Amino acid sequence: MAQEPDRISQLPAHIVGEILSRLPIKEAGRTSVLSRKWRYNWRSLPRLTFDNQCTMRNVHRDPSQNLVKIIDRVLMLHSGPIEMFKLHHTGFSAIRDIDHWMLHLSKVTVKQIILFVCTREKYKIPTFFFNCQHLTSLQLYGCSVNIPSSFKGFKNLYYLYLECVELSPYELEALISRCPLLVLLSLKNLQRITRLNLEAAHDLKWLEVRGAFVDVVFGVKNHLKLYWALGNVPQTLPYALVHLKYLSTCIDFTSEEQILTVICLIRSSPQLKKIEFQNPRNRQTRRIETMAGFWKIHRHSCCLEQVEVISMKNIFGAEPELEFMKFLLTSLPNLQTMMIQPSVGIVEVKLLKELLQFQRFSAQAQVIVL
Repeated sequence: MAQEPDRISQLPAHIVGEILSRLPIKEAGRTSVLSRKWRYNWRSLPRLTFDNQCTMRNVHRDPSQNLVKIIDRVLMLHSGPIEMFKLHHTGFSAIRDIDHWMLHLSKVTVKQIILFVCTREKYKIPTFFFNCQHLTSLQLYGCSVNIPSSFKGFKNLYYLYLECVELSPYELEALISRCPLLVLLSLKNLQRITRLNLEAAHDLKWLEVRGAFVDVVFGVKNHLKLYWALGNVPQTLPYALVHLKYLSTCIDFTSEEQILTVICLIRSSPQLKKIEFQNPRNRQTRRIETMAGFWKIHRHSCCLEQVEVISMKNIFGAEPELEFMKFLLTSLPNLQTMMIQPSVGIVEVKLLKELLQFQRFSAQAQVIVL
């Protein structure tokens, strides 16, 4: 009787790699029993993700200790380069075990580290972490950062994401200034920092800033908060933000200062193509009567030629929001799409009827209510 061919063992290496990359790391390890050729394939996985899926089957065990054993074993047996190390487990609390994993990564070629620590105590990034000189992408959440004096920079880093991270203004500036290839930057709810100085980030193409920041310096010597306090927001910044292509911002649609500041940023960004506006409120915007006079003065004061895509999120359909959208539709001659995501409970049909009544500068502009 002819023996059935072992089709699994005959799969091309790139197909095997694709299959393993789509499995949780623990399940990938279990594929070693499929055939002799598969026995060690999981040990060379370039992208290592340790999340809640790793401990889903062991619901009665301590997820932290279970995850520690899994990561220890994977790193001990792993061979080959590591493109990505990701730790994002909501039940993980053994943060002191992270140190020896970071020490291991500092001794190998790792390009991307994603470290989300969801505990009350922040994980203190060790000094040897800054020896990961091959990093191209770094994402930190719930960490505490102290830049060592010997740190020369991440020379290959192009993406930096910091959320709920504790560091001083000096350390943030030092980190940014020592990443010469940085083009993507996201800063959210940084602790101990109220003023952002981004002068050293000369080549940014994407910037996301969220939190209680008093002012931000966008590569120029002027603080936007100073303009707000004086009630004298300029038409443009002294220097153009020539690399900025995408802008995401929370905006109070009843704040004249914030609206004028956003218009100033758009005018100062000749390559800006896409803007996302988000209403930070969790209820309907009030103070409707205060905006009529403002828009009477400013509605036809500018033409913002470069913007092509607008995204509006958490919209209630209140008058100040509609007035702002009307301003955009009548000021963007090259607008392609305006996407609107209403807040929960808002009737989309009513909102769309309001928007369809507005004139549009761009003949090809589409308004889409999601």
